[in-house]
This record gives sequence, structure tokens and C-alpha cells, in this order.
Amino acid sequence: MRRLSALADGFEGASVDRLRGTLLGAIGQVGREARGETLGRVLDRTFVRAAPTQEAAAEVLDLPFSTYRRHLVRAMERLTDLLWAVEIGEIRLDSRLNAVRDAGPSADADPGAD
Repeated sequence: MRRLSALADGFEGASVDRLRGTLLGAIGQVGREARGETLGRVLDRTFVRAAPTQEAAAEVLDLPFSTYRRHLVRAMERLTDLLWAVEIGEIRLDSRLNAVRDAGPSADADPGAD
């Protein structure tokens, strides 16, 4: 079977659940990053526990609508960058939903050792 995406791993029955988990993990990761708490909250209120309108989301978050929109743009850019890094294998979201850089082969491994 051809691998469609690192985000869903091409599992037939589990692809939706896996993709949902990846998205939720990535949104959580954005919120845990330095200065990312507001971005995570905006993503959560917009897509996970969505308010009926963006105006309502801004109100729930106690943000002026223009500030909410500015944060939403930044949050979407960060989420897109994070998901792209997962897709190309630069990082992975581990079981604790933290982003981990893929360091490749161990630096202290001796290639000549048997």
C-alpha cells in the first residue's frame, strides 16, 4: 500500500482517528511552546471546542475581535509549519504529544562496530 501521509500513516480504518489525534497533538504542542499559550487557546476555541462564530470565540477568549484574528493567523501559520515538519519527518509528535526533533542515527554510534 502506498503511504499517503506521515500525518495519517495511510491506515485504512484508523486514518481519521490518527489524523484527528495528530491535529489535536499539534494544537496542544503549539499551546505549550514559548509564548504559544494564546495561540493554542485560539486554535482550540476555533477548531476543537469551536464557538459558533469567530466573534463568539473572541468573546469567550476575552479578546478584541481584531486581536483574535491576528492571533488566529499566527496560530494557523505555526500549526501549518509544525504539521509540515511532521510530514517531512523533521520532527514527530511523541506519545506525550510533544514535538521531538528527529536526530537521525545516534551521534555516538560507531559505524565500524559489529
